Amino acid sequence: MKQNERIKEYKNSIAAVKKRRQREKHNSLKQKAEARRLKNLHNVRRFREKRKGEENLEIVEIEDVTNFTNRMQKSRAMKKLKRALPQTPRKKAELLINLLTGKKSKQSPTMAKLRQMNIVKSPDEIENDEIAKHVLVDVKKVLTHTKAQRSKDSLVTKHIILAAVSGESVTENRCKKKLASKLEVPIRRLSGGKRIRTNVLRSEQSCWTITKRKVRSDAISDEDKRLAYNFWLSTEISRPTGNKKDVKRERLEPLVYASHMIHILEKTQTEVYTAFLAEYPDIKMSQRFFEKCKPFFVRPVREQDRTTCCCRYHIEFRTIFSECIKQRKLILESTHDRAIVEARYPIFKSQADMFAETLCPKGTNKEHYKTECLNRKCQNCGVANLLLMPEENDTTDEAIEVTWEKFEYVNVCTKGNLERKKLMPVKKTTKIGTLFKFLLELLSTFPSHQFRAAWQNQQLKAIISNLSANDCICIHDFSENFRCSAREEIQSSYFQRTEVSLHVSIIYRHAVLEYDGKDSTTENPNIIKEHFFVVSNDDKHDHHFVHEVQNQIKEYLNSISYNVSTMHEYTDGCQCQYKSRHCMGDVSNGQQDFGYDRLIRNYFETSHAKGPQDAAGGYVKRQADLAILRRKATIQTAHDFYKFANENLQETRDSSVCLRRVFRFIDNIDRNRDRYFKSIPQNRNIHQIISEREGLLSVRNLSCYSCDSCLLNMAHSCQHTELVGLVKNIQTEKERGCAIVEDISPDDDFEVVDMIRKGSLVALYTDDEGEDFYLMKAGSCQEKLKSSETDDWQGQYPEGTTVIRGLYYRKTGPLSYSLIKRKNVIVSVKSVLYVTNDILTDSVIDLSLAIHEEIIGLAEQSSL
Repeated sequence: MKQNERIKEYKNSIAAVKKRRQREKHNSLKQKAEARRLKNLHNVRRFREKRKGEENLEIVEIEDVTNFTNRMQKSRAMKKLKRALPQTPRKKAELLINLLTGKKSKQSPTMAKLRQMNIVKSPDEIENDEIAKHVLVDVKKVLTHTKAQRSKDSLVTKHIILAAVSGESVTENRCKKKLASKLEVPIRRLSGGKRIRTNVLRSEQSCWTITKRKVRSDAISDEDKRLAYNFWLSTEISRPTGNKKDVKRERLEPLVYASHMIHILEKTQTEVYTAFLAEYPDIKMSQRFFEKCKPFFVRPVREQDRTTCCCRYHIEFRTIFSECIKQRKLILESTHDRAIVEARYPIFKSQADMFAETLCPKGTNKEHYKTECLNRKCQNCGVANLLLMPEENDTTDEAIEVTWEKFEYVNVCTKGNLERKKLMPVKKTTKIGTLFKFLLELLSTFPSHQFRAAWQNQQLKAIISNLSANDCICIHDFSENFRCSAREEIQSSYFQRTEVSLHVSIIYRHAVLEYDGKDSTTENPNIIKEHFFVVSNDDKHDHHFVHEVQNQIKEYLNSISYNVSTMHEYTDGCQCQYKSRHCMGDVSNGQQDFGYDRLIRNYFETSHAKGPQDAAGGYVKRQADLAILRRKATIQTAHDFYKFANENLQETRDSSVCLRRVFRFIDNIDRNRDRYFKSIPQNRNIHQIISEREGLLSVRNLSCYSCDSCLLNMAHSCQHTELVGLVKNIQTEKERGCAIVEDISPDDDFEVVDMIRKGSLVALYTDDEGEDFYLMKAGSCQEKLKSSETDDWQGQYPEGTTVIRGLYYRKTGPLSYSLIKRKNVIVSVKSVLYVTNDILTDSVIDLSLAIHEEIIGLAEQSSL
């Protein structure tokens, strides 16, 4: 009894009550946790079942499915249908089958609606599913049979099948895992098939594959990204380096690589982006994303790119422009009323903005500035329209000092302690006014230079895209000579290497069905691109060599039955190869020599002739070097080079580069030809010559293939005459005799001096260290002295010396000269460097920068 009382007393105590409450609370929490666990488990199972059911159903967008007024009406109709159907599942299924597959089901609107909603499959879809099922079974059987074997044939068979079924559709629809399960092969086998497929189909697309990435469905389209990719490769933006070693190799996948010739940017990436937005204003793309679309083989100019032949004028103007804008910003920062001052003296964001300030507006519906404005002959515009701040014009001792660079000829030491002049960038520290004065000098000529460069490249694109039937385009260029070498050579061979001349021609023509395997028609033109190489051991690159190249191309075109009516040639402005009076005279006889109806030669602007022809020559020479290093070839002569190239490099992997490479070998060049002509006036300004008939040329300042008249060979009615100039007819005249050496030097008396007449401007060689050359105004043609004479400058000349008489010019500025009157001079014809009749020899003359540089170059050759 006492024990029961103690137990009862404890139960009623505070401690017992507290413990009971704690146990009850603990049990309650435990029950709630168990309930939550069971609920979560139930939700997970229900979610998995729902997702599994959704995977087995096709997601269909159904438009206007609900045709009932409200849900109650739909529910009553559903109940009525269920009551009308039989109760047993078998009878119900049989009734529905008869309803869906009956005789009138094909014409039933209800069945048509169900097929449209993908609820019921059409007979064609059922047939396709049946075929796909059987194909899958057959593929699975072949893979099961071949994957256990180790023979070469079974391995090739397996690779072919996996490459065939591992395409873009499988990857895009993300069904690789399901396909691997159906075929009972590992997923990595399908990935290997995808790599094989990429390798087999590798082409220019492989370079695009690197740039393309998987993105969201709402991102920029592949078409826009492709436009950005191609824009980086346009000739105005980038160009090949021309160096055979400049090849970029990129890894696509394991053991799969893409290689391409390196391209050098002509502009900064920001300038490229700005040009892209101007050409495609409807495309919304950030600069960062645009730069991601840049091909892997395009890069900016680097310090070691010394052989890329950048345009000197563009490099110099870009440097001066950047420095001037930098100085203007510094001046504006120290100005109190900056907003007011900057409105009058703006900070130009680009070179084009500065050009626009000094040129008249283009006008409505016009793409280009007027020619008279570009040539600075307009009275309403000019460099005077570019307003300079007082600080920018200051050349006093208190003016700001700046450091900048410009190109100048500098005396450099050569072997034997001889000095020669070399054009190189020179740092200058001057007053700020001198910097801006030089900027104005560049602005006077640079816009026209840039326009000519862009226009000529634009016309090349136009004629390629509008090439008429039986017409052909050739882009000519001499590649740098290939120096024969060996993998292991002795010391004497290293310093006495044989050089091989290599001339490159890019040929564009219409396809010939019998030769190319495809045809070209007016409705569906098919343009073929070929690389034509002429190899020779003759290292003299002159117009005779070029004429032999033209002969080889003509013979090749005849051999494939391609009859050319009009030949369009594009070349650089090299004097001894393509643009001298002898070269132009050769073109005037193109109809007689080659049988063409018309031969048209177009010239690129100075320093803007780099293109695919340079990359083509670099590629061939690089492959020859690699073959030597790998001991696959021995190349010691020009014929060895031709033999290696003809046997190994005719076929191309990438048809977008060219369809084929054609090689020809020339042992000797025939220079015993009566093809030496007298001078052609203003040939520096000519960028297109047309052979009309034997000895007659039609010339104009720029080419034109952008109008229908010029495409139809009616240049006299050109629609762009205000830009390209009027057509002028020139009759070429042959010189007396033909024994003329093409390389210009002081000993070439007949070639240079024959141009001299009264009033000619003559440049003379001098040993004076303070002068690069002398200028004189010729008073007569050359003559032979009948007796000894002394001129007013105390120069003495013996009897029988061939001389010219005239007056000296005094140098008053970098390019300015004034005539020294009443002090006659007699000079020997052997000192003549340069002669021109295109400049009026007034009391004061100003030489152009191009003529000044050419005279300096001739003086350098004479000093060696």
